Amino acid sequence: MQSGVEFRIREITRDDIPALERMLYLAIHVPEGQEAPLFEIIYQPDLYHYVENFGQANDLGFAAELNGKVIAAAWARNLADPELPGYGYVDEATPELSIVVEPAFRGQGIGTRLLEALHQELSQRGVKQISLSVQKSNPARKLYERQGYQTFEVRGEDLLMVKILGKI
Repeated sequence: MQSGVEFRIREITRDDIPALERMLYLAIHVPEGQEAPLFEIIYQPDLYHYVENFGQANDLGFAAELNGKVIAAAWARNLADPELPGYGYVDEATPELSIVVEPAFRGQGIGTRLLEALHQELSQRGVKQISLSVQKSNPARKLYERQGYQTFEVRGEDLLMVKILGKI
């Protein structure tokens, strides 16, 4: 890493739900010039299902930890509930990616390392592809494209992107 920050990558557990809540909030893209929403927005059903009861059979995620604090996380869940699908829903077999790196640690390769770990483990589990939803204006879009995600569908200002796994 360029900065010399010593962090460790580990698998996310049920005990990490409070950290995942914080990460979920940080993952909300706030375009320049707009005010960030209140933290409580994460408890809306269309957002909270990304972290609620994390640790189910098909859940998988990795955290980057520095001095015992989670500074970044990447996780995947199948959000196929027909009443409340995820923003990046493709089909029942495709898990959705959520990823965030705390602002002070962005641009140091942490997100890339987390994605590589997640993609590798999902591939080993036989998962064929992973999806995500990203706003066109979100700078993280470049990371996804470098990691092999391709636009599957344009939804207004959002892109539904998919990565075929096994091709890291």
